[in-house]
Amino acid sequence: MFDQLGSVERRYETVEAQLAMPEISADPKKLQELMKEYAHLRDVVTAFREWKRLTSEYAEAKEMLGEDDVDMREMAREEMSALAPQIEKGEFQLKLLLLPKDPHEGRDVILEIRGGVGGDEAGLWAADLFRMYSRYGEGRGWKFDLMNLSHNAAGGYKEVIAQISGKDVDKRL
Repeated sequence: MFDQLGSVERRYETVEAQLAMPEISADPKKLQELMKEYAHLRDVVTAFREWKRLTSEYAEAKEMLGEDDVDMREMAREEMSALAPQIEKGEFQLKLLLLPKDPHEGRDVILEIRGGVGGDEAGLWAADLFRMYSRYGEGRGWKFDLMNLSHNAAGGYKEVIAQISGKDVDKRL
């Protein structure tokens, strides 16, 4: 796994260098592809670098166990016990980040909410549900485009259809 992470880190640096080239900014399609790859690799590389920093600190603390000073050994044990769960959490996060991407990842979502059976109360529930999704999406910076909206007599919705676009919309919804 860590050999693979080294090659991911090298690819990240290569993409970063390519993005700085002026000829890339002249080709919008290539620029968009590189920016998507860069954004995905940045998460992996950031987690990998943090994991490397933590394991380095753990190794330094382990070396301090050989010290003659009792206080230094105790401090090293405390540091190792504090770093061990962080390292484990970092490894888990790296494994998740290295899972293969879904081929449909990054697509927009069409959200349909219908009042259904229940009369005015169902329409009010549909309105509340859409507001909940809207606020959740706004907090994540997503864009909502209403495609269809039908009100009922009580101020709720008979039907609401919206296209939602933004980062990780398909994963979250």
